[in-house]
Amino acid sequence: MDKICILPWIHTEFTTEGTAKPCCLYRGDPMGNLKEESLLDIWHGEKYNDLRQQFLDGKQPKGCAMCWQNEDAGYKSKRLQDNEKFISHWQKTQENVPSPPVYLDLKFGTLCNLKCRSCGSVNSSSWKTDEKLIYGRVLDNKDALWVKKNPDIWDELDKIMHTVEHMDFTGGEPFMIEQHFDLLRHAVESGYAKNISIHYNTNGTIRPPKEIFDLWKEFKHCEVMFSIDGTFKKFEYIRSGAVWDEVWANFNHFKSHEFLSIQICHTVSIFNAYYLEEFVNQFEGTNIYFNLLHFPRQYCIRNMPDYCKEKVREKIINIPNADAIVNFMMQEAEFDHLDLGFFPVTEKLDKVREEDYSKTFAEFYEILIDGGIRNRPWENPDLIRAGSI
Repeated sequence: MDKICILPWIHTEFTTEGTAKPCCLYRGDPMGNLKEESLLDIWHGEKYNDLRQQFLDGKQPKGCAMCWQNEDAGYKSKRLQDNEKFISHWQKTQENVPSPPVYLDLKFGTLCNLKCRSCGSVNSSSWKTDEKLIYGRVLDNKDALWVKKNPDIWDELDKIMHTVEHMDFTGGEPFMIEQHFDLLRHAVESGYAKNISIHYNTNGTIRPPKEIFDLWKEFKHCEVMFSIDGTFKKFEYIRSGAVWDEVWANFNHFKSHEFLSIQICHTVSIFNAYYLEEFVNQFEGTNIYFNLLHFPRQYCIRNMPDYCKEKVREKIINIPNADAIVNFMMQEAEFDHLDLGFFPVTEKLDKVREEDYSKTFAEFYEILIDGGIRNRPWENPDLIRAGSI
């Protein structure tokens, strides 16, 4: 159990491009293509079985490196969280022919109304215009909704709904993908909803109608996680297109529904690590999950100069659970000659969006400059050109 991850036996993720993966953090090749193969054929296929066998043999699959890195930092990784959460299904790791998945992470496309700094066209359809201006091309020009051209997937999901216990809806922005509400309605009508817990990751900009809140009441449990990475102007800078006052109002509206579990997902990056204390104070009393950003590498806190890391450590060390964040930050930087630096990307995007990092994050901007971040070869702005990444 020390090395095994239970997810390949109970879980599949639909990616924004219509492929299947064992986990949202998995960086290896997809298990299959949902636009070409059925879900159950992929589930029982060679790639899934090979991954399961690697775990049974005590190996650490390369595609799962993010969990191992988080655990090395003393952080409770997704692997450890889900092993604990789904301990009742541990016997499935001994099945010769795995039963259908009980846990689904459903991304039906990249449709989204924001252009968050840590994102791109791979997860947000709104990013395409900016990518053309910055790189001269769209880096991921797939359909915003892959399910639109592959409607059979809804029937496939209906067929396994009797075994499903948990569904995650992420994106894109899931509240923009209205087709998934029909899936929920069918689960209610068929009587399966009372056995299913649902979870959302939302950017908080959309408030569904009352009918949807009533629909959620029919499920075993409903949890809504707001992706919020800063407060006020810092939040609006990181999550471009969002308005703080509107998201704050929506957050409090959701909190007023006692049957909902509300969480915050705060993605820790170079943009916001220094300001964690003010963020925690703003959301006092709310369960906050700190998501340690690994990619894009230019925003990863491990890749700051040592001087900047120490300044962040001094500022956040007294925050609850800060030890794991600090341990991760202090790990060795991971840059190579293909990576672009923080300032080339940030300043180019500032110009396109008429924003100014140096003013919005003035205090930490000075720390980055004092730390010599611009002296590193990958901080050369000439690297930003078409075809450079």
